Amino acid sequence: MIRDKVVYWIWLAEQCGYGSKYFTGLYELYDDPYDIYRLEPDEIFQLGRRFPDNLKDRLCDKSLDKAFSIYKTCVKDGIEILTYGDVRYPERLRLIVDPPIVLYCLGRIPAFNDRLCIGVVGTRKMTRYGRAAAYRFSYELSSLGACIVSGLALGVDATAACGALEGGEPTVQVLGCGVNIIYPKSHSRLREAVIKNGALLSEYPPFEDPKKYYFPQRNRIISGISHGVFVTECRKESGAMITASIAMGQGKELFAFPGNVGEPTAEGPNELLRKGAYAALSSEDIVLHYQFLLGDPKSNSEKLSRARANAIDVTEALRKYSIPDKCEENERINHAPLVGEKYDTRAARSKNERFPIQESIAFEQDTNDRSEQAEAREDSSAPTSTARDYGLDPTTARVFESIPCNAPVSVDRIVCEGLSAAEVVTALTMLEIMGLVSSLPGGLYIRK
Repeated sequence: MIRDKVVYWIWLAEQCGYGSKYFTGLYELYDDPYDIYRLEPDEIFQLGRRFPDNLKDRLCDKSLDKAFSIYKTCVKDGIEILTYGDVRYPERLRLIVDPPIVLYCLGRIPAFNDRLCIGVVGTRKMTRYGRAAAYRFSYELSSLGACIVSGLALGVDATAACGALEGGEPTVQVLGCGVNIIYPKSHSRLREAVIKNGALLSEYPPFEDPKKYYFPQRNRIISGISHGVFVTECRKESGAMITASIAMGQGKELFAFPGNVGEPTAEGPNELLRKGAYAALSSEDIVLHYQFLLGDPKSNSEKLSRARANAIDVTEALRKYSIPDKCEENERINHAPLVGEKYDTRAARSKNERFPIQESIAFEQDTNDRSEQAEAREDSSAPTSTARDYGLDPTTARVFESIPCNAPVSVDRIVCEGLSAAEVVTALTMLEIMGLVSSLPGGLYIRK
């Protein structure tokens, strides 16, 4: 038998698929991946209608070639493998309905279960106001001992990672590709800093390229690891709002940074506030919720004061990690300055105006801000109407194939046999993020 059964865990993850909702059911029946591997075909097909036939077919495939290949790559490249059965696996992540079976880790694995973890998410196309907030909150929470969890994407994710690194605590960045893939290319230096002072995590094998649907899939891990999620700036239809929705479904506390009514990047957090999210005007608003994890309030207050006194400007921090410094060009500068934000008064248009310092640095253009799918490489082939062409996971594929090609259909009509309403809604959200379906008034959905 393979040492520590890691290869069998990898085999099971590949057979079940990423983001599988069937794994926990299997694990209830067989709490050892080797026991699942040893099942004979007749035993597998006696598992019942709780598990789809295509999963049963894959479980009958006993080839370990791919699993061995992944395992050897991890050993060669120093990649840790966290399995669902590992004591280091984040306990909060075990509680979600679709936990990753395997997590590949490059860097230092934080003590997830012994420290406060806060997810920080938002748009790739920040205003200077939102950029300062993402950096400041992450920096201050990190300086108090919190682990900042994000996705290493353009915009808010990268800014939060910079703040966390400057705050001195390990940060965790959950990827929509393998940990050996540098994506986006502009974050290579930041990526190396995260590996040295935190960890890159992914449920995808080390050399797995980014795909459109991997990004919304990975969002459940960001919120699953975290005690709470902080949303800075985003539009209503965005990957950050999907993360917020997932977080609420997971029972996580949600914090939103208020923005000006009418600003596109304020639509998301303001909508969350309207629905009951906590308003986070400063890092103290988050700290108060988790004081039991952070220790003595007086000591924390002193730490926070020292951290603010020693903070470097967000522009300087971005430059330090070679992050392109770019904000929305058409933003309306009518926000009050944030605590700790430095200004260049020479750039003011009048003696009564002050504008944050803005360095002229080349920026990697990103034109699609509707969702995380904009981060993935575009498929050059023309879209087709079959799920196979999009590489959908089994659940999402079933929902996609149940939607007619030429007419809208309600959620009630597309509930597939063996799937819960929640699973169908999640799949529809994924399909909408990928641009394969559109939602219409009245709860209807139609293929694009």
